[in-house]
Amino acid sequence: MYHKQRGYLFFMQQKYKDAIDALKQTLKLKKEDSSVYTILADSYFRIHDYGNALYNIEIALTLAPLDEFSITLKAHTLWVLNRKEESLITLNRAIELIPQSGILLNSRADLFRKSKEFDKAFKDVFEALSIEPDHPTFYRTLAEIYGDNNEIESFYVNLTNALSGGLGIIEMRTARDAYQRFKKEERFIELLRSFNLYSEEIFHDEIPSTGIGIIQHSGEDNPS
Repeated sequence: MYHKQRGYLFFMQQKYKDAIDALKQTLKLKKEDSSVYTILADSYFRIHDYGNALYNIEIALTLAPLDEFSITLKAHTLWVLNRKEESLITLNRAIELIPQSGILLNSRADLFRKSKEFDKAFKDVFEALSIEPDHPTFYRTLAEIYGDNNEIESFYVNLTNALSGGLGIIEMRTARDAYQRFKKEERFIELLRSFNLYSEEIFHDEIPSTGIGIIQHSGEDNPS
């Protein structure tokens, strides 16, 4: 579908308002596509329009109640709206239904990191990695937990693993809070340069964290 393809392309180019316009056109013709509502919600999230993000993700979950990316996005939207208990309840219930979901475990680990519950964060992310041992976003989360917990060598080891696995800089920017202390360190700069990812503006603007990572919208949900 033309508008859906344009919407996904705009999203990947970080042109979120254009993505929203294109995806709204898609929904005029096809209102039962849950993936369109998910990417529309994520686009709203990334421009800080959390009300519309939550509205569209609820529709997505009505159409596809066990979609891991939609569940994750709902949880992180609730988190930034300071509805933190609801956020964790959302993930807890989903993990009960899909216990082998590395995506959901990783997302809960990210929320535990943000609340400084590092033991719980480590437990979840290690379990996620036992399910999908090569997932770069999970290594990113692990690196961020180590960084927040002042385990610097482990931070760099796992961030290197994530980057070697194909982690993109946009994903790092969605967890901007985790990198503020490192962004002026020569070791950090050189690591990003070694993967051709460094620029001085990398962490200048804030993209709120979804715990998903931009590449997670590839795969099944790609436009047809």
